[in-house]
Amino acid sequence: MSTAAPVNAQDPGTEAPDAVLDVVGALERMMGDHRLFTHILKHFRDEYRHTGAAIRKALAAGDLQLAQQVAHTVKGAAGLIGAHALQRAALALEQSPPCGAADGVEHLDIELGRVMLELDNLLGPETAT
Repeated sequence: MSTAAPVNAQDPGTEAPDAVLDVVGALERMMGDHRLFTHILKHFRDEYRHTGAAIRKALAAGDLQLAQQVAHTVKGAAGLIGAHALQRAALALEQSPPCGAADGVEHLDIELGRVMLELDNLLGPETAT
């Protein structure tokens, strides 16, 4: 378990337009509770790190519905933590026809990788529990 300090928000309005996480917005949704936000970020990192592989497995098995359900779940979780680009990628995958799912997974993987890198930077490296 990481001993990283709670995530600190910047002053409102200072988020870069291409920021991976909208920390200010996410903290607002959590009523400024830094401990809760840190807990949710750790949970997100633990639960969603291998989402692209899970979606690929569902698609390989011909289960588009499962792939879309996983994308839907990621979309909601990404929105909660302020990972808007990942949220948009998950929405696109959720709504994609079978012929576009492979491209959608690639885009989701790119955005998920950016989020995971940001989480590792904010929270410290993931450790075995």
